[in-house]
Amino acid sequence: MGIFLTQIGFTVGEAGPIASLPEIAQPTEVLDRLTRGGLANFRQSDLPAWQLAADSALLTLDSSATAAVDLVVYATDSFWGSDEHELDAARFLQAAGLERTPLIGVGLAGCANFAVAMRTAEACLRGGDATTALIATTDVCPPGQRLLGGGIGVLSDGSATCVATTRRPEQGLQLLGITMAVEAGLHALTPDSDPMAMAMATARGVHRAATALYEKTGLRPEDFSYLVTNNYIESSLEVFANTAGLPFDRTYRGTVAGYGHCFAADALINFATMASERILEPGDRVLAIVAGYNSWACMAFSII
Repeated sequence: MGIFLTQIGFTVGEAGPIASLPEIAQPTEVLDRLTRGGLANFRQSDLPAWQLAADSALLTLDSSATAAVDLVVYATDSFWGSDEHELDAARFLQAAGLERTPLIGVGLAGCANFAVAMRTAEACLRGGDATTALIATTDVCPPGQRLLGGGIGVLSDGSATCVATTRRPEQGLQLLGITMAVEAGLHALTPDSDPMAMAMATARGVHRAATALYEKTGLRPEDFSYLVTNNYIESSLEVFANTAGLPFDRTYRGTVAGYGHCFAADALINFATMASERILEPGDRVLAIVAGYNSWACMAFSII
């Protein structure tokens, strides 16, 4: 049974220069590091995370697709700014026109939440519990906290959605495999207190996930035309590429400057942008690496 992704949509906040953020403007070496690493703007929205997700879902779904959706997998770690987060799922479903569709909420993997949502949807689809799932990942950043630890990126407000289905679409991606790695002990560290330990742990985690993916799928690094990752500074993306065994020039970086790091939505945003720019061709294989604070995932896709 094949698992396919199609109809990717995304919604992000308004653009602003990273130099305007108080947590980044001083000291100047932080801004210089980010700029040299390829960042220019971040995205800020006044909308709650569930509303961004609903707006993205409306871009993904037309009336026929909405009727076909029999499962929603909703990923977020944004639980601040309100005392009624238990109502967010219902608000999202109603705004997206999916009032009676079962929803599974996932999270706690931070910026690797897309992989958690993807694995959840895959399990439900393969198990026969659903035939068409809407995957949504959405997050917004608390004020004053946009600078990522270690200065590897700037957080942006955004959501991305897609349809995961067992029915082969005319255009989209086929999931070839997904693997994850976790290092729970990293909760005791921060990138600022021990950057070398965090960097080494990240490399080990990506290596474990990539090695497991290659073993699971039988694919090798040279089988992939492109690498899609979180939108971090260039030096961090080089670590991902080198650890996974891919040449760095296969790394897609087209949204880093304009969008910043939209939490777990980066991979889908990058796929959608690559498709709109006509970069992807049928038969291309893409390796996606997503990373949370202490968890990493590798996903292999084939373009159809």
